[in-house]
Amino acid sequence: MQKNTDNTPILVAGSLTPLVYIKPHGFANLANSVTPPSVNLVATSLTITSAGNNGGILVSLVGSGFPVDKSQMSITICGNSATIKSINNIKADFYLPSCSSIGDQTITITVGSITNTDLTFNYVDGYTMAPTIFSINPPSANPGVKGTL
Repeated sequence: MQKNTDNTPILVAGSLTPLVYIKPHGFANLANSVTPPSVNLVATSLTITSAGNNGGILVSLVGSGFPVDKSQMSITICGNSATIKSINNIKADFYLPSCSSIGDQTITITVGSITNTDLTFNYVDGYTMAPTIFSINPPSANPGVKGTL
């Protein structure tokens, strides 16, 4: 069985139907009376829990049951979809979407028909969080010469 970096097995949220191969007979099926085990979609923590409502910040979501293909999972905050940068079974890195409101907003994580809403993100006024530039070095440059400010 494939494993995550923390040595736990890679299990995607949803119903898990084990495949058992019995040599030389082939694959065995579960009896109709047996309910297959189910894997939960778990959201444990965020690397950043508060930021400006203008969005764009890279945040890591830690949990379990995530698919390994980012197209199979969605993250929605404040009614806006986050852009997932990378994903594995226990961590998803995403760009925080902008939000027209401030305060705590529920994070909705969806994998197939399974949804998790255990975490919130606190949006603050992005205009008060915006960086202020006090100086540029060098203070001037020749527009005809390439350089770095």
